[in-house]
Amino acid sequence: MHILKVKFVVERSLSNSINTLTELYITGVSAMFYSLKKISKNHTLYI
Repeated sequence: MHILKVKFVVERSLSNSINTLTELYITGVSAMFYSLKKISKNHTLYI
């Protein structure tokens, strides 16, 4: 019973940290695309 509780807590914290990482990644990628758009407005940039 206690092991199940620990497993649940671990899985929950794992999924929380994965969610946080995903949010950080998405934020970073969108920020990168935004800056690339700003750059490509000034200079033509081919990706």
